[in-house]
Amino acid sequence: MTSASGQRATRFWLGAREYDPLHVGFVTEKSPGAFEFDTTLDGNSNEGHEYGAVLSDDERWDLIEYLKTL
Repeated sequence: MTSASGQRATRFWLGAREYDPLHVGFVTEKSPGAFEFDTTLDGNSNEGHEYGAVLSDDERWDLIEYLKTL
């Protein structure tokens, strides 16, 4: 099994104010005023934790849908 941290993007765009209700967060595509965040640079780690790494993709989406109801 691949670790959850191994599946995370190493570069993404930040700074957009558009909310993505499907993925429960801000849009991370390139947009006016956004900047590219590079997690390979010192101090920009995206390792986080492995909590939930044993969940299937369907189980993760079920959890996200549940969290939207809170």
